[in-house]
Amino acid sequence: MVHNTRSGLEMILRIDTHIHTVLSGDASTQVNQIPSIAKLKGLDGVAITDHDRFSNHHIDGIIVIPGVEVSAREGHILAYGDVEEISPGLSVDETVRLIHERGGLAILAHPYDVVRGGVKPEMVSERLDGIETINSRSNPFRLSKHLAERASRRLGLPSFGGSDSHTPETIGDAYTCIDSDSRSLEDILTAMRDGRVQAVGGPTCCVNILRRAGSNFTRRFRI
Repeated sequence: MVHNTRSGLEMILRIDTHIHTVLSGDASTQVNQIPSIAKLKGLDGVAITDHDRFSNHHIDGIIVIPGVEVSAREGHILAYGDVEEISPGLSVDETVRLIHERGGLAILAHPYDVVRGGVKPEMVSERLDGIETINSRSNPFRLSKHLAERASRRLGLPSFGGSDSHTPETIGDAYTCIDSDSRSLEDILTAMRDGRVQAVGGPTCCVNILRRAGSNFTRRFRI
């Protein structure tokens, strides 16, 4: 979506900033499936954030933000930009510091999910670039969203939204609206860093949760 501002033309990009592919080991989405799904869901692009595996794919027709979901000792951190591989198991502060040293953005992933857990803002001494306030897989969804939004407001940190998709059907259940000057990766990352973002979306439906559980069962027992 393009709109006029006093500084000229800007655009609101709808990007699911948290999806996983088969390279995560616990997901079933193939990279070549992403363009058609993004188009179907009305997305401009995605950030592929596989577990502890940096992704920097170029996919024709859509925006792809390079990224990774890093397993710090205390929980998960989403890293965006050309951060390359980051070793899991470091402290959250070491992880965030390394992301910033490489010019990337560090976002707390699902900080208030009571089932999976997450890094709470008060556990981090280093500067953060935002909080994932909407994660479609967070449980319980309403409570985790409320607590994350409250932390975002209290700390003055930008609010990001992502589906945390592990299956094709769930891509776009949540996404981030990014007010970027263009579709270039540089402008998009600048807009994210400047906080010109808004989290949008809801929880993944029960059918898709069961679909993922069935897919995991099949892979585990090679049925």
